[in-house]
Amino acid sequence: MKKRLYVGNLPYASCVESELRMLFSPHNLVEIKIVLDRETHQPRGFCFIEFETEDEARTVIEQFNGMLIGNRTLSVSEAREPQRDGRRDGGRERRDNRGRQEPIRGHGWDNGD
Repeated sequence: MKKRLYVGNLPYASCVESELRMLFSPHNLVEIKIVLDRETHQPRGFCFIEFETEDEARTVIEQFNGMLIGNRTLSVSEAREPQRDGRRDGGRERRDNRGRQEPIRGHGWDNGD
């Protein structure tokens, strides 16, 4: 079963797929997903990597978590699934200037929508 890992605190200069592939390829790397900023399209300093087996992923965590690369300490751990709560507003509640919950236009709170 494939196992997905989170790799954080990457130096921005080495957020190049070819360099990451060379670093992790001895462990049967399947896929790399470098996360980019939506506006600038520059790397955000973390990525997700996927391995064929849990044993390979565990070995990568043990070997690379805490490793120094470009004066930065890598953080390598199991990736968590994104939390989805079914809300379309990103999970944020709108509040007025007194801290009361404010209706969001178009959500049918006694405003005729």
